[in-house]
Amino acid sequence: MINRAQLLFLFSLCALLRAHAKDVPTTLVFPPYFHSYGIQRATQTKLALLLPFKTRFHDPRGIAVTKMITRDDTTTEDDDDEVTVYGVNSGKNQIIYNHSMYTLGLWGARGSGADEMRDPTGVACDEKGNVYICDTGNNRVVWLFNPKREVLFKSHLGIGLLKKPTHIALDGNGNLYIADTGNDRILIMTYSGVVLREFHSLPGCVVRQPLGIAVNTRSERWVYYRHDFLFFLNDSGKTLVRVDLENNEALQVSPDALIGKKTTHEYMAADYYGNIYLTDKKRGCVDKFTMNLVYLTSFGKSGTGDREFDEPRGICIWKRYGQTFMAERAGAQYYWVGTDVRAVSLAPEKTRGNRMSWVLAGDLTEPSYVSLYLLGAQGDTLETLFSKRRSFPKTFTRVFACNKPVVGADRWLAIFEPTYSSYTYFQKPVTLPYGKQNTWSQK
Repeated sequence: MINRAQLLFLFSLCALLRAHAKDVPTTLVFPPYFHSYGIQRATQTKLALLLPFKTRFHDPRGIAVTKMITRDDTTTEDDDDEVTVYGVNSGKNQIIYNHSMYTLGLWGARGSGADEMRDPTGVACDEKGNVYICDTGNNRVVWLFNPKREVLFKSHLGIGLLKKPTHIALDGNGNLYIADTGNDRILIMTYSGVVLREFHSLPGCVVRQPLGIAVNTRSERWVYYRHDFLFFLNDSGKTLVRVDLENNEALQVSPDALIGKKTTHEYMAADYYGNIYLTDKKRGCVDKFTMNLVYLTSFGKSGTGDREFDEPRGICIWKRYGQTFMAERAGAQYYWVGTDVRAVSLAPEKTRGNRMSWVLAGDLTEPSYVSLYLLGAQGDTLETLFSKRRSFPKTFTRVFACNKPVVGADRWLAIFEPTYSSYTYFQKPVTLPYGKQNTWSQK
């Protein structure tokens, strides 16, 4: 009989043999092989092997991730990327979560009791072991606690207050942000259920049928920008809204107008830089926006192959390392935040004093380290113009001096690397012929 170690080896071998195109979208990238042993996609078959005869994927919904304190070996950083993931299996009224890197657990059944749910949707969790689930059909939030391995029921929150809650997020203080969809409002409450604030309307924004929700707050440890922002989808996903929690100012955009396509967004997640990721169930992709709601790019398409999604739903990101998990119609996928550049130009430009400089410009999808080298015909480095300069999306420019022709120069090499997550594991190289002016665009 094949044991789990043998199964892991077989899955890893299949992943190692998988073909990788040279020029592919890299906004999200596959995890390093020796981190996940090639296991990047959860399927019905893999679930049945880990939980035989116990469950199957049936309408997966929300998903959440954290690094639990009780599972952390503080003497080393080697296990810091070993996270705990909770996924809502709504059709079975369960959550599926991992005890470890190789074992899974289940909690829940259909009903209205202490250990039961009815049509759950969103989920959120923290490093202390708290897990909160929108028990949509029962008009409440379920509060669970995971001391280390098995989740335990703790309490119900919002009884008598909530109506069809669908999505939930946590800040660094343990406060809950709930899309109280049936009541057309956003509700903020403490971890124990005490209401702090509620939004029915904001200047220029009336809350109607709110959906996916995410936060970027200064109370969180792993955030780059120390702002208190709340993000949610309004009017059943027609608009994307950012609320400044300090002054209650709202910024809203239409994803349809910015992307130029009809979208069907319901779930979202925020990363370390406050970028917002929206899954589109019908288009089979992830749409990415900056913290200021500037559209950056779309990643993926409908399907079951590499970089394809089968009706993507919930999405979550462990902000420290950019580990990204997405639920699908019958499974889930695992990526790391990468970086991509859709257009690069290199051209001479006159600067002060009529001196000649060069300008490297591009369209980035993620804050990145940018390096530029001048190579010879054999690929040898003749000159380093600059190395690992942090640049931000959407459009970046770098001015540098290269006044004299370099003997033997054959081409420029621009390298784009993520600043966290897959940093040291992944880079996006772009080569341009050595000459007066060059442009490159991703096909």
